[in-house]
Amino acid sequence: MKSRDEKQMLDLIVGTAQDDQNIRVIVLEGSRADPFALQDPLQDYDIVYGVRTLQPYVGNLEWIKRFGDLMIVQMPDGMGNTPHLEHKFTYLMQFVDGNRIDLNLYDVEYLRNHRFSSQSVVLLDKDNWLNLPPPSQSDYIPARPTAQQYHDCCNEFWWVVPYVAKGLWRQNMPYARHMLDNIIRCEAFKMMDWYFGLKTDFLKSAGKFGRHYGRHIEADFCNLLAASYVSSDEESIWQALDNLCKLFRGVATKVGGHFVYPYPLEDDLRVSSYISHLRTLPRGSKQIY
Repeated sequence: MKSRDEKQMLDLIVGTAQDDQNIRVIVLEGSRADPFALQDPLQDYDIVYGVRTLQPYVGNLEWIKRFGDLMIVQMPDGMGNTPHLEHKFTYLMQFVDGNRIDLNLYDVEYLRNHRFSSQSVVLLDKDNWLNLPPPSQSDYIPARPTAQQYHDCCNEFWWVVPYVAKGLWRQNMPYARHMLDNIIRCEAFKMMDWYFGLKTDFLKSAGKFGRHYGRHIEADFCNLLAASYVSSDEESIWQALDNLCKLFRGVATKVGGHFVYPYPLEDDLRVSSYISHLRTLPRGSKQIY
């Protein structure tokens, strides 16, 4: 099936609202509303419909068929323990032609007090009441870290690094990978975002998970980040941990130096020595040292 292009999708989204007097407002949010974003055909259409009456659309799978041939749909407001909100209902729709619409339906009166993100564009306003500033990246630009935020990031990173090493020594690979990918990597991304901010005078967005790092951050650092994603064998994870530690040390030193925040070098050295020792400690040892 040939994929529908952006004009076809927006014509469909706007046309649906024009034909339905209950739908009063359409707002496009996210990367497709960002004039500075890298554009590609896999970007979602993040859409807000402001409606007079929400109930006709809630859980109405027949109604959403108008948007295309569905591959899969999710209704997060009707899942598990998610509380039902009287003013909102969401459809996440993935179509077989590769397009995706995340459609958030809101009671239009609720939207009068709703704060839209900085990446928002009004596509339709039947009642001429919604005035939004030109879209920008302002909500997504990294903020300068405080001394406490910098300290906490460094502390959390080096505190959890031994957890990865312990998991590897015990050959508990799921545990080691979880600590690597979900804890210390998050702190590394946080530090990288601050470094990206330094490189761009805190005027640009780094994108989700550092999509734009390569535009402004040295290749050596970007390569270390890439090399921290590996297979699940033990030696590869050890190497990934080593690369992530090198990356964090290098970037955190530069960020701390810029803001004159002290980098915890002694913590780094002690933890690094400890995990190096664990890497060579024979399994079955009754003592660590």
